[in-house]
Amino acid sequence: LILNKIESCNRIIMSDPNKLRLKECEKYLKAKIGELANISKSFSDNSDRVNSAIVTVRTSIGHGSGVFVGNKGYLVTNQHVVGDGKFVRIILSTGREITGEVLRIDKARDLALITTGEKRIGLPFSKRIPNVGEEVFAIGSPLSSENSMTISKGIVSAFRTIDRGFEVIQSDVMVQPGSSGGPLVDQNGNILGITVSGAVMGGRSVGLNYFIPFYDVPKYLGLAGRVDCIAEYEGE
Repeated sequence: LILNKIESCNRIIMSDPNKLRLKECEKYLKAKIGELANISKSFSDNSDRVNSAIVTVRTSIGHGSGVFVGNKGYLVTNQHVVGDGKFVRIILSTGREITGEVLRIDKARDLALITTGEKRIGLPFSKRIPNVGEEVFAIGSPLSSENSMTISKGIVSAFRTIDRGFEVIQSDVMVQPGSSGGPLVDQNGNILGITVSGAVMGGRSVGLNYFIPFYDVPKYLGLAGRVDCIAEYEGE
């Protein structure tokens, strides 16, 4: 019932942004999404909600993944996914394609912020740092856009400091080319990190994959303190 209500709210937000129903819907989401995070016992309880926030980002040279955050139509992905382009094609979970405008990038941290002009319910950033050994899930479009919304499961293996002193989350969760820019989430669908790279030997992933920690995303994209575009779920 809650998931059906969320999908209904998505439609209201997209089609009727200026009316009373939107305000009522937003009140519902603030109350109920936190409740959903509290009562869920496994990732499968939240998979529909999570999948609706995942996109494929297509450019003239290839594709990557991305995730809606907040409810203002903002997407987060990697800078190496969007390259130097100003506009990209966004393939939604429904298969519908829209245009996204690259609003901001940070090449050093390999992050990009895209605006779509389409208000959708996104995923929140976690309020806590995950524990080593904690179960996590990576979602994206590995190898081909036809593999969109592929979910793989693993654990947090370690925290590392790599190139130029940046911190990353290391995980054995399976990712491939095309997964870049997709989220790493906990069982409640809260964003723990953004897929950025992985080790490959003989053309195959070896389970050493790296993710930009959630706390760096708003900092490097200038979103710190922007509650309107990064609405955290309550009750983690």
